[in-house]
Amino acid sequence: MKNIIVTILLSAVLALTVTGQTRSVSLINETFTVDAGHARSWSFKSPNCINISGAFRAQGGNQNDIKVLVMEALDFENWKNGQTVQTYYNSGQITTAKFSVNLNKAEDFVIVFSNTAGFVQRSVSASVSLYPCRR
Repeated sequence: MKNIIVTILLSAVLALTVTGQTRSVSLINETFTVDAGHARSWSFKSPNCINISGAFRAQGGNQNDIKVLVMEALDFENWKNGQTVQTYYNSGQITTAKFSVNLNKAEDFVIVFSNTAGFVQRSVSASVSLYPCRR
């Protein structure tokens, strides 16, 4: 269901690109938990060029850290199996950050909040939006 909603939202982003407007579409705007040794992910599709921008903050445990990654959906499958993959964004293990990444191709993408290195559950507040690329 979430993938269907994101696909519909991305169609709206594409329509805004065609009309020359630069409005955003919210992908994530919530606080959620990521269990120790696990990850949470959201999928989205880029029609040909899209910007993913946002901010996040992790809490829980001694270091209050999380790793955020943006990658292609096929790479996500490999990443889940412990393989090294190419990412468009990799925050490293940190508490908080802002990011902005242009994804310059038509592709299925995934944003991942990884607590695979953690030993305790993390609470993450995230606000992530999608924008048409400016050319």
